[in-house]
Amino acid sequence: MSKCASGQYIISLLEGFAPKKMAVEGDPIGLQVEEVAFDLYPLLNKGEELGIGKIGKLPEEMNLQEFVDHVKNAFGISSLRVIKGKKSMLRKVAVVGGDGNKYIYPALHKGADVLVTGDIYYHNAHDAQEEGLTIVDAGHHIEQIMKRKLKVLLEQKIDANKYETEVVESNIITDPFTFM
Repeated sequence: MSKCASGQYIISLLEGFAPKKMAVEGDPIGLQVEEVAFDLYPLLNKGEELGIGKIGKLPEEMNLQEFVDHVKNAFGISSLRVIKGKKSMLRKVAVVGGDGNKYIYPALHKGADVLVTGDIYYHNAHDAQEEGLTIVDAGHHIEQIMKRKLKVLLEQKIDANKYETEVVESNIITDPFTFM
C-alpha cells in the first residue's frame, strides 16, 4: 500500500463481510473469521489541512471563575464540569466540540492554559490535571451553537446561489444527562 501525494486515502466499504476459514498459527481449532472487504482510493485533491478545533487568546486574562461564568453565558448553560489546572489566570484557550479526550496533549503542546470541550473521561481528567491543564467540560450541549451557525452559513450559500431551499435547524435535545 502506498500513500498518495497528499498522504490521504478514502476507504470505500464494499457490501457485507467476507467470512472465510483462516488457519491461525498455534490455533488448534481453526477460526471462522470475518474480514471487512474494502478498497483504498487516494485523495488526489490538494487543499488546506484543517483541524476540528481552535486555539487563541482571550482579550484579557481571566481567573477560573470569571472564565467559567463567561463560558456558561456564551453557551447558555447553567452548569458545567471543571478540572482545575495549575494556572490561576487563563489567557490561551483551546476549544474542541464533542469528545476532547485526544486533544489534551495537543492543547498542552500549543501552550493552552485551558481546554474547552464537550466531554472528558475521568482518567483523562486526572492526566490533564497532573499536567497542569485546566479543562472546562461544557457537555455536548455546546453543539447547539454549531447548528445555529451552520444554518446561517448554509442560508448564505443558498441565497448567494439563488437556490430555493429551506434550512431547518434541529431543536431535538440529544443530551441524555440532566444536571439537577
